[in-house]
Amino acid sequence: VSDAVYYIVDGTARVEQAGEVVAHLTAGATFGERGALFDAPRTATVTAATRLSTHRVSAAAFAAWSRAHPEVGAVLATLAAVHCAPGDGPTTTVHRGARGGHPCVVAITPLSADARFVATFVDAPARPAAVFEREDDATVILERVDFERAEAGDARWLEHADGVPRRVALEGDLEAAPALAARVRRGRRLTRGEIERFRWTGVLGPPARGPARVVCGCVGVLARDLDALPAGWTAAEIACATGAGTVCGGCRPLLERRVVGVGVPAALPDEVTPDDFEARLDALRQADTRHSLFAPDTVMWRVFGENVALLGGPRGLLMQFAHPAVAQGLVHHAGFLNAPGDRFHATLQTMYGLAFGDGATMMRLAREVFAKHVGVRGRLRGEGGAFAANQVPLLLWVAATIVETTVLAYERLVEPLTPDDKDRLVAEAAFLFGLFGIPEDRFPRDWAALAAYVQATLDGGALQVGDDALRLANAVLRPEKAPSEIAFKVVRPLTARWLPPALAAAYGLQPGAAGRAAAAATEIALRAAVPRLSEDVRYSAARRAAERRRRGEPPVPEDGATLERLLAVALGASGRGSVSR
Repeated sequence: VSDAVYYIVDGTARVEQAGEVVAHLTAGATFGERGALFDAPRTATVTAATRLSTHRVSAAAFAAWSRAHPEVGAVLATLAAVHCAPGDGPTTTVHRGARGGHPCVVAITPLSADARFVATFVDAPARPAAVFEREDDATVILERVDFERAEAGDARWLEHADGVPRRVALEGDLEAAPALAARVRRGRRLTRGEIERFRWTGVLGPPARGPARVVCGCVGVLARDLDALPAGWTAAEIACATGAGTVCGGCRPLLERRVVGVGVPAALPDEVTPDDFEARLDALRQADTRHSLFAPDTVMWRVFGENVALLGGPRGLLMQFAHPAVAQGLVHHAGFLNAPGDRFHATLQTMYGLAFGDGATMMRLAREVFAKHVGVRGRLRGEGGAFAANQVPLLLWVAATIVETTVLAYERLVEPLTPDDKDRLVAEAAFLFGLFGIPEDRFPRDWAALAAYVQATLDGGALQVGDDALRLANAVLRPEKAPSEIAFKVVRPLTARWLPPALAAAYGLQPGAAGRAAAAATEIALRAAVPRLSEDVRYSAARRAAERRRRGEPPVPEDGATLERLLAVALGASGRGSVSR
């Protein structure tokens, strides 16, 4: 283990590793600092190449000095973090200099042929500073995010290029320096939640579960702010005192649950708890509430924005109904049969709002859905056990059927998707359905994994088309209102054609040769018609509203009947629902 740090006053030394000379050191250089920083064995041998004069600082004295000067503790920890063990990566070089009239230390670590990590510590007595930069030869547009709740006399800001951290600067309190340096050095894209969390907490770590949790991103209310309020306040009083919920509206359910004390039943095994849900939501929080969760260059935007893909909706619903817990929950706890058209329309608007709504809409809808699911729980008939709508296996089955069915309908009625498109869509869907509380590591990693999961569920015996499923399917495919029958002479054959054969048979959807030919002809006709549709008919109202927001245009009323409203009316809905803007 290195027992000292040496500073070369005069002369030259050579550095050898494995018997080979790898470097020469001259006046002003140091050696032995790696062992002192790491308390680890020496990694090289340094010998005098000429007459050599050095200044020796024992490792114990070095450690005592660093402890006595806490203002440099952060930079020493940072230097230790950016050093690499021999053979595991590049070597960090440390240089002395000046910045803003104050002495500074700069550590440079090559990351690749054209990229480097630069850590700079400025020893300003009144306000020490640290800057961590990820540099390369590319010209990028940086967006700056300030830590808005920094203590007086401190400052902290982040600059990123499309979510990739490029620079973090700290002035004053440098306690967070090592962790922030590590995030910049890794260069991993930040989620919207991480960027928003930095704005209010000044850190880039995992979602906080304690006092530093961001409760309301629009006004920066933290959990500790709520804990400091008097007990017994109403949600309205809390919102008035903190501003939470008055800007975005999405915080109201959380305020009621956390502070007012609205009860939540004890969680079942593998059920998403309120804390789990909020942590997942925090990881997806919008940094720019004007924009939707997905941008125009995503596959989700392209595929889920096509109105014609909604024709796969009944197929997806019937696959979900085949799960006994889903069917029983919808019939006996969610009241689906009372107004199937309104439920269909409301579900569509929720999904569109989550995918294409602004940040406030996303947060509000996610919490509303979670709160509704909390009340859907019971016991399966027969020997079945307890179930809850927020259990991950049920959420995952619903999510997978939505994604798989939407892709099927899109490919049949619009155009084929490449394997890369499908993989990207599944990755994006993991973010979308994370808003329901599904952990990211539980969602299929790519299209092949999602298809395998769906097939394994179909083959595994978990699905059973019972009385509840048949009643639900009848309400969806054979609604009572006469005007619906015309539309569903199109929907029923397509649903029968697209369902897995075993499920189609269980639902009694086995058309004859004429029906199969009609469904195939319908596919061909729709695929030919889609490119000729006007944008206001072809694309969902929510996607068009998101496009207007991105252009900075004001919202406009949606004129005319969109396809989602037509389908909902066909199912018996009033058709008066609003679109997410």
